[in-house]
Amino acid sequence: MADEFTMVSRPSSGEVAAGAAAKAKLAGEMGGKTSMRVDPERAESLVRFFEDKVREMRDRFEAARELGTVKPSGQDPVSLQAAESYGQVGRGDEFSYFANYRKLAQVLQDTADTLRSNVRQTRNDDESAADGFRAAGE
Repeated sequence: MADEFTMVSRPSSGEVAAGAAAKAKLAGEMGGKTSMRVDPERAESLVRFFEDKVREMRDRFEAARELGTVKPSGQDPVSLQAAESYGQVGRGDEFSYFANYRKLAQVLQDTADTLRSNVRQTRNDDESAADGFRAAGE
């Protein structure tokens, strides 16, 4: 008879934190060094995409907060430690899910705001150029 259970190896909270730290470091190194070219006709849909993602991240805040308040299933040392580990991953330090969702939501919101501002500026520049051509043609 085949085994009914399969052992699954999951990363420890320390491994999760180390992975989050590495990703945060990479994101920090890339900050300000990236660029994006956007077709002005599609810019508004891209802004909506980013804003939808911000809403998704904010919805996840609550789930991350709940993860941070897991009650131990018992008063034994293993249950207490497991609850503490979940709490640390959920609400703990700067590498917790909650903190990372909040940071990601801010990055996405800043991107949407910058994109919207750039689209507005491009439209104003285009209108000014068109007005200049019209005036030169008169």
